[in-house]
Amino acid sequence: MKLFVVLFILFGSSKGANILGIFPFPYFSHATLHHSYMKALTDRGHSATIITTYLGDYGTNPNVTQIHLPKSVEIHKNHTDMLMYKRKNLSWWDIMVNYEMKSYMKAIEYEMELPEIQDLIHNSSKYKFDLIIIECYFCPYLNIADIYDCPIVILGSSDVPAAVHELMGNAIDPTEYCESEFLPFMHNQMSIPQQFYSTFVYLYQSSVHRLYYHIKSRLLDRKYFGHIVTNYDVNAMSRIAMLMTNTNQAFGHVRPLMPDTIQIGLSHIRDPKDIEDKELMKFLDESQNGVLVIALGSRADPKSLGIENVKKFMSAFNQTNMNVLWKLHGVDEGVEVAENVKIVTWMPLFDVMAHPNVKLLIFHGGLLTSYEAIDREVPMIVFPLVFDQYINTRHMARNGVALEMDLNNFDDASLVKAIGEMRKPLYAENIKKLRNLVYDLPISSKELVIWRIEKVLKS
Repeated sequence: MKLFVVLFILFGSSKGANILGIFPFPYFSHATLHHSYMKALTDRGHSATIITTYLGDYGTNPNVTQIHLPKSVEIHKNHTDMLMYKRKNLSWWDIMVNYEMKSYMKAIEYEMELPEIQDLIHNSSKYKFDLIIIECYFCPYLNIADIYDCPIVILGSSDVPAAVHELMGNAIDPTEYCESEFLPFMHNQMSIPQQFYSTFVYLYQSSVHRLYYHIKSRLLDRKYFGHIVTNYDVNAMSRIAMLMTNTNQAFGHVRPLMPDTIQIGLSHIRDPKDIEDKELMKFLDESQNGVLVIALGSRADPKSLGIENVKKFMSAFNQTNMNVLWKLHGVDEGVEVAENVKIVTWMPLFDVMAHPNVKLLIFHGGLLTSYEAIDREVPMIVFPLVFDQYINTRHMARNGVALEMDLNNFDDASLVKAIGEMRKPLYAENIKKLRNLVYDLPISSKELVIWRIEKVLKS
């Protein structure tokens, strides 16, 4: 089977197609995933127009056009902050309704007015698209498929909302599968009270979706596509050919799925690149006692993290013999930086974790970084903040490769103890076993993505 698929990918490519990628989510990690797929497709001779919040590196490929949405990132930053959610202990409904949905819809409205997007909508004779790949659920962008008479592939950077699973005909049961990204309950392992709460949250989110998000989207449909599209649900939804979720059964994402839903977890993983920063490389090379890497999100700074938390981290790091590489936007004057701590505002985290001296990662539990740490066999201490970060953390803790801590309830002593615990050989052995398990597939996830997308193009 594997040989057949490899031969298909090498020699059985469909004729070069024109693909429109629509990726308006304002997260850098999501963009990393999107661009990995689009680059794999364009490297095989397909042409791509990519609507994205973060530009990708396609070299000098003349068949790639990118439409940049930098203001969408700013809109999201001005209204949302995961560290703030955690620090203020905001409820899941407050985050969903008052922050995430409002900022998302505001960004979509801004994007719809851009000249480049308006050109795609009103001047369809200039373009031809054979397929749309999109991470945007029930949003106005889906109407573009009706303009260009082409199928849609939906991409989820993690698992997708219950409404998308329902649309694809996948089983929905909030007593068995936690259908909310806001709840830390694991599939098939909920207690009876958790099953009741999971059902309540599922019904609540479904109601908000239908009474707010669905109505708001329909108004935008009429505003921007009313001259073209008359029946959104029939026209756009019927064009969805496949759903790809960034999940992996070995990681705990086990649920019954229809054949047109595929799990593609770890498909963005690539070979490590050389670290160009010579000072950073020297720091890693000379860390004979190992390196602890800490990265709590692209927006982590003393204000969002909390000055007291920064002091706790620094005190704990001062008590370990490891060197510490910390991604942090500045340090307040009242904080003394320990001698073994190097602070950087940015680092190529995926490539850094490939260095043999990196022994431990402290982060917030994002799914893509979780996959990358597993691939690099780096045990983890996790401070989950919101969304699926809690469930990701608990899946990893269940597999014996991570330890969960609470950003609102820890001290330097407990962190020092956790660091000592995770340095034990047992955790390195466990993560090696988990890595072997997630890759135990007849073909790689990336090969599966290419194969299935080109199958849609041929159908």
